[in-house]
Amino acid sequence: MAEMKSAAREFAQLLRYLGRSANAAKFWRGRKRYVHAAMMVYTFRAPFRLQENLRQRQAFNERQEFYARLRASRGF
Repeated sequence: MAEMKSAAREFAQLLRYLGRSANAAKFWRGRKRYVHAAMMVYTFRAPFRLQENLRQRQAFNERQEFYARLRASRGF
């Protein structure tokens, strides 16, 4: 988890550096289409991700309610 966070931080720093640097335009020229495609894919998938997240949360809540009812009925 920590490695992921540090990697994300490093990537953010890299992006910031590329944004500032004079070579940024040269660096991004060949990659713009890939970046654009990645952004499109992410925006396309986002609703499905949110839906999945909601479904998992609902399942979790139902389980918690079930356990609470079970505890209440058993008396412990």
